[in-house]
Amino acid sequence: MQYLRAQGAHARPLQAEQETTRINASATMRKDTNGIVQEWSDGAAQLFGYSAQEMIGRSVLCLFPADRVNEEVVLMQMIQEGQDLSYIETIRCHKDGTSLPVALNLSGIWEDSKLVAISSSILHIDQRVYNAQHVQDVLAQAQYLQNIVDHADAAIFS
Repeated sequence: MQYLRAQGAHARPLQAEQETTRINASATMRKDTNGIVQEWSDGAAQLFGYSAQEMIGRSVLCLFPADRVNEEVVLMQMIQEGQDLSYIETIRCHKDGTSLPVALNLSGIWEDSKLVAISSSILHIDQRVYNAQHVQDVLAQAQYLQNIVDHADAAIFS
């Protein structure tokens, strides 16, 4: 599936990312197997703009962009199969409609070999995505400048 990207071990984050991780580490929720929110942390309220009173008893699909609603079915199936969902990058929506790039850590809660709920830790990764794009831009500029230097002798001595 193209829009979900699971990743294994990750490089150590930059200090700004560590701060973001610390702040958002408490963005957690629990939902039942039908996607109905059972628990909603203060961190989740801060990240998404919905209070616990607004979210508990409501479907998590309100957090999904319209083109990503089918992710819920796919993620549930993966959890049922026991797959590792320790880092999934995707997009969710803030209450105001703003798109939020997030990383999800999903864990099944099992009773008597039956999946009864899913615990989610959610990390806003906007700063990390920005940092990665900035690094790519700097590398591209460095390569451009290196090409100029590499060809400067030919231009000077021709």
